Amino acid sequence: MSSISSSISKTMIRQLLVIVIQLVIVVFTARILGPEKNGHFLISILFLAMLTNFLNFGISPATIYFLNTKQFDKETIYFSNLIIWGGIAILGLIAGYFLLSIFGETLFPNIPITYLYLALSIFPFSLLYSFLIAVLQAEEKFTSYNIALLSQPSSFLLLLFILYFGDIFIVENVIFANLCSVFIGLLFSIFLSYEKTLKIIRWSSIVTYLTKAIWYGFRSFLANMVAFLQTRIDTFMLNYLINPVAAVIYFTAAHIAEKLWIFPNVMSVVLLPRLASLEKKEPSRGVLIAQSYRYVIVIVSLLSMVLSVVAVPLIDLLFGDDYASASLVVIVLLPGIILGSGNKILANSIASSGRPEINLYTSLFVLIVNIAMNSLLIPILGVLGAALSTSIAYILNAILRIWIACRLEKCVIFSSLVPKLADLQYMYHFIENYLRRKKNA
Repeated sequence: MSSISSSISKTMIRQLLVIVIQLVIVVFTARILGPEKNGHFLISILFLAMLTNFLNFGISPATIYFLNTKQFDKETIYFSNLIIWGGIAILGLIAGYFLLSIFGETLFPNIPITYLYLALSIFPFSLLYSFLIAVLQAEEKFTSYNIALLSQPSSFLLLLFILYFGDIFIVENVIFANLCSVFIGLLFSIFLSYEKTLKIIRWSSIVTYLTKAIWYGFRSFLANMVAFLQTRIDTFMLNYLINPVAAVIYFTAAHIAEKLWIFPNVMSVVLLPRLASLEKKEPSRGVLIAQSYRYVIVIVSLLSMVLSVVAVPLIDLLFGDDYASASLVVIVLLPGIILGSGNKILANSIASSGRPEINLYTSLFVLIVNIAMNSLLIPILGVLGAALSTSIAYILNAILRIWIACRLEKCVIFSSLVPKLADLQYMYHFIENYLRRKKNA
């Protein structure tokens, strides 16, 4: 656990930088563009995120799985992924164009279609960026991984400042700045992940990998696609049923509340390649999953209590009166944020056991429940209805994943996953030792 703790602490520091930068970006665009224009930008970028997640086809988790199980070497996986990327990029651009041409105004009411086409142009770069990031994660090169992740939001923020001081801060230019920042992040990921090699790659190996990766990835892809919709369907439905202002108010609250997931997200990134390399029957595997889950629940619970106290003044300070209603949305989301904080760890434990399709079944069921509740509650409660639906969905997802993960890992739910006093003591000593090392360094 010590090597994992070291990787987590290093990754956490860099992830905190990413969060700070992302928060500045959200505040900056909210203040300058205003709720309506910011809503236009938000829905356009969410369309890009949806397309990237939908057409990823699970190649990123497949890369991590096959590289860590050593079924294929890095060169075969690297260049095979480039072949897959080329095909998906062409498919995505064509599909996205026809989707917007035929259904754009129906699916994205009140959003200028030009913004959506601009967002579509970012798709090929965003997709390849995600593929290369997965290579760095699979190799557990977390310093390079975090540099590559940090490069995109950092460059985006810099470009936003240029737009602001150049007095050209409009939605079209902000989306174009996002395109440039993704391209910069892509260049970093290429430089950090590529290793010059003279090794000859057999086409038979590439064909074998493509077959296995697409089959494994397809199962993960469906689960990831549904998981993405779980967290963002509320925003799309608010835009569809009410307007972009309601969507951006909700997204602002969700963006703040979901930042409490920094620790589980970091731990999930570090654990996935490690779990994939462990045999299913190794005792250390179940212990690692249970400990990680308990630590996550404790930390997110403590942070949630702090956020519930400071939510109102924090949102007023950062976003102003136009976003005041987002503070109550944050509080409604917190129960789901707490119980849902361990979902990624449990999902990765299920996927790394070779059964990624199980995540799909649970996510699909929860998504259906979430859409049904949103359809019922948004017309009645508006933004609060979306928050309540999401919170309930996160809790339901957590219950299902806990039960399934414990069945697969042969663990007892109460004794394995319920936080203990020893967990608090461990975290206290870990922080104390970390601070002491920093002081003596």
